[in-house]
Amino acid sequence: MAADTLRISVAGETHVCRDGSTTTIGSSPDADIRVDHPGISRVHAQVLRRNGVWLLEDASSTNGTFHGGSRIEQLEIDGVETVLLGHPDEGVSIDLAPEAATPAPRSIPERGVSATSRTSAVSAETGAPAAPNTASWLRQLVWAVWALAGSILVLAIVVAIVAAS
Repeated sequence: MAADTLRISVAGETHVCRDGSTTTIGSSPDADIRVDHPGISRVHAQVLRRNGVWLLEDASSTNGTFHGGSRIEQLEIDGVETVLLGHPDEGVSIDLAPEAATPAPRSIPERGVSATSRTSAVSAETGAPAAPNTASWLRQLVWAVWALAGSILVLAIVVAIVAAS
């Protein structure tokens, strides 16, 4: 399933670029994503989707856009990518992550129903089996780990207080 949106994270803020739109990144007050930092051009880069592919394009910036230490003019975004604006090592970091539409919820099987007889989620648009939303799954896993770690910490504090009394 193709990614319907692209999440763009810079300086702790997340922005969403939708199919059919072009998002500009730069120091200009008119930029869709404003990056107020030395070395960032007024219109430094743009993100768009062309022929079903998300692209980040350098907008002929003075100090360049870098991926993997190399200056780039264009980057095809087919997974989570990080680029630096303005400098190959100390530039402003931008994370780009394509996201597919959230698949339809899967039905929970009743008791006695085998896993193979379950109805799987399908795309409302194409009727094809829906791909799992990996970003959502990963986000849920991270939160579960943090919740478990927090519970263990609370338990350790309670045990320490009881032991001290």
